[in-house]
Amino acid sequence: MIETSPTEYIQPPHGQGKKRRRAPSDDEIANIIASVDLPFGLYAYLLIYTGCRRCEALGLQYKHIDRENNLIHIMQTVYFKSNRAALKKPKSDKGIRDIILLDVLKEKIPEGNPEDFIFNLNGKPLSKSQFAAAWERYTAASGVNELTPHIVRASPPKKKPESKRAFGLFSCFLSGLCPCFYTSWALCLDFIFSDT
Repeated sequence: MIETSPTEYIQPPHGQGKKRRRAPSDDEIANIIASVDLPFGLYAYLLIYTGCRRCEALGLQYKHIDRENNLIHIMQTVYFKSNRAALKKPKSDKGIRDIILLDVLKEKIPEGNPEDFIFNLNGKPLSKSQFAAAWERYTAASGVNELTPHIVRASPPKKKPESKRAFGLFSCFLSGLCPCFYTSWALCLDFIFSDT
């Protein structure tokens, strides 16, 4: 048992404040998990199980899903030129990374043409307005109206049935693979090492 939190002396990266973002409630997390089969539900489901950024998820193609090794290869991100989607490499070399593909996520990602984008219109990445409309329809249908993709991605689980997801996120943190290290580390540790 850990006596003190290893995050006690961690400081946020230079230039970032100490303000904590709101995490989704247990009900919101449950709604995301339950609504995976709604249109665009897989998007929120992927964010919650991987912690990847909004535009990293939008940049995923089926060829980036390595089912054999249980990895998601983050190789590119989508950015928007006006309304049109364009691709670029992540901001830094650390942005090109692998994220653990958990079984609960792997079983929900359908097989597809390797060159097609997972979140697409006719195989192409969504435009800014298409993404905004899809997210708005999803949040209204699932009952998570107050959530943004950023809030969803930075939320570790709080319930025991999702402990597999917590362990996956925790493993990513330890490996330096998860982009939401500073915002979620303490919450994830509290969950994993709690007695409840």
